[in-house]
Amino acid sequence: MKRRCIPLLLCLLLLLPTWSFAEIPDEKFTSEEVYSADYDQGVWSYSNEELAIEIKRYHSTTIAPDKKPKEQPLVYYVAHIYERGINSFRSGFGNRKNPNQLVPPTFLARQERAVLAITGDNVTQQEAHMKGAIIRQGKVYNRWNGEALFAMKDDLTMQIFLAGEATAEDLLEMGIRETFSFGPWLIKDGVPNPDVAKFRVNRVNPRVGVGMVEPGHFVVIVVDGRQNGYSEGLNLEPFRDLFVAEGCVQAYNLDGGCSAGIVFMGELLNLHDGTPGAADYQRPWPDALMWGYSESVPTTKDKVYHDGNRRARR
Repeated sequence: MKRRCIPLLLCLLLLLPTWSFAEIPDEKFTSEEVYSADYDQGVWSYSNEELAIEIKRYHSTTIAPDKKPKEQPLVYYVAHIYERGINSFRSGFGNRKNPNQLVPPTFLARQERAVLAITGDNVTQQEAHMKGAIIRQGKVYNRWNGEALFAMKDDLTMQIFLAGEATAEDLLEMGIRETFSFGPWLIKDGVPNPDVAKFRVNRVNPRVGVGMVEPGHFVVIVVDGRQNGYSEGLNLEPFRDLFVAEGCVQAYNLDGGCSAGIVFMGELLNLHDGTPGAADYQRPWPDALMWGYSESVPTTKDKVYHDGNRRARR
């Protein structure tokens, strides 16, 4: 028995993931929790010993080919996320017992006490057959192979799998516990997707995406849209190019449109048109990608000061 146990142990060790944590500069992190929010200037930040987040709001213009004049205003948010621990990232649901139940983004983020939360892929709430395998915290929620997916891995990297490249069981055998599938992929292994314009949701829209610069360094971009005179939105090609400009080697498009949202310390940063019947409103979420946990995040019973309603802020 002893002679057989040693080889078995070695085999098990070889199957364990090799974690190569990113060497993020120490000055990004702080020994104690520090955070700030400046809504007027559009700058937000957070740091502790294992996580640092820097968010900026940008005002720019975009070319809308179907409008005159063609140049339209554009507002978008870029978050740089620095991790040096595997527990900084996690997925979350609005209702753990029913992953397709929709809840306000601020409720979901506050329920999980997430420092940062963004729109997910809406799980199987819509178009499940058009997505790839979806796994959350090691549990399979979708087994279709209809679209590319990406995995957030324990070695602090992000990996994109093309449609049909890996089944849910394949992913689980690789030790992958978190996958998301909406699409399309924007950048894979440093190569921008040349075919994003062919994707079914290429029209100008509010957008949400996530990318990776290097292990432990992620980028989130959220674009406001469908709001005349404030922010037009983007189609997929210029959205992809924003991730290229930020230095991402991997990037993926998540659920956007009315679902597009970014929540920091329990408050929505981006804006939707709150007018009843408008083309853009803040749709509730079934799921989210989340970074950080903080007792400083307000609870679900506390007042929400920024709900994403642009009309209310006028």
